[in-house]
Parts: sequence; C-alpha cells; structure tokens
Amino acid sequence: MKRIKKKKNRKMMMKKKKKKKKKKKKKKKKKKKKKKKKKKKSNTIIPLRLEKLITVLIAEVLSLINKLVWKLEYKETQFLSSRMKKLLCPSESTISNGFVTIWDTIHGLAF
Repeated sequence: MKRIKKKKNRKMMMKKKKKKKKKKKKKKKKKKKKKKKKKKKSNTIIPLRLEKLITVLIAEVLSLINKLVWKLEYKETQFLSSRMKKLLCPSESTISNGFVTIWDTIHGLAF
C-alpha cells in the first residue's frame, strides 16, 4: 500500500509560521573575591628550652651587675664613712637590693 500524503494548503502554511523566539539576555556573573586565609598564631612562640636558656642568661647578667654594684659600694665604704655615704648616694644600696630580689625571682623561675 502506498502512503497517502496529505496536501497542505499554502494559506495554512502561511498562517502557521513559526514565531521567532526572543533571545534572553544573559546576566553577567559577578566575580567573587577570594578571601585571604589568616594565619593562626601559635601559642608557643618560643620553645620551652629556649625560654629556659633566656631566663638563665638574664639571671647571669643580673648577677654580674649585682656583683659590680656590690664592688663599687665596697670600694666606697673603704674611702668614705657610712654617714657620708648615706648623704652622698642613698639609692645605691636600694639598687643592689633590687637586683638581688630580681635575680632571686628569675633564678626561681628558671630552676
């Protein structure tokens, strides 16, 4: 059997013209800025061994300063009487006592 083809009227063809589709405008995507990652600060800045070494070094330096102050005071006492020394420089003895207390505290922390 032969297939029967239907003849379409030209008028009908003209009526059924395809409508043109409107093109949608594409929206430009905004580029997102990359956030810089913040570096986490470590709690232990200096290792414990280094910290102990530093405290020991500070203690040694303070002890040397203390010895120098004591020697100066001792030399002055040889030449001057105690009353004269108190009148001239009353703060030196307090300075040496301060160094001793500082040295004791650091020495206690280090060991």
